[in-house]
Amino acid sequence: MPIEFVIEPELGLVRTTLVGRITLPDMACYVRVLVTARLLGSPQLLDARAAVLQLTPDEVREFADLMESLRTVCGKAPVAFVTADAGSYRVAQHYWDLGAGSNPTYQVFEDLAAAETWLMISR
Repeated sequence: MPIEFVIEPELGLVRTTLVGRITLPDMACYVRVLVTARLLGSPQLLDARAAVLQLTPDEVREFADLMESLRTVCGKAPVAFVTADAGSYRVAQHYWDLGAGSNPTYQVFEDLAAAETWLMISR
């Protein structure tokens, strides 16, 4: 799977790594795993620096709608999304423009250290 995560209890967050071409089915599968593990409401750090998000604007909207419905049940938590690819940054920013799945503590970063610092401050 191009998306893997580890739980970092000492930091109180879920650290996710995305690698390669990421599609809407990849994201949906990942979210289902988080929901099953009861981790969706935990602070998240998504490191997509080695990934390219391959989602159309309609797919981003579909994903935002999915996340909005899940977050009403699972809760909201800070989410830092880190990407180095300009196209992926635009996709992540479009998700934010759509309301970030109703999560006001979602931010897009180009620097991992800045994302980690923001997460520590946001909690």
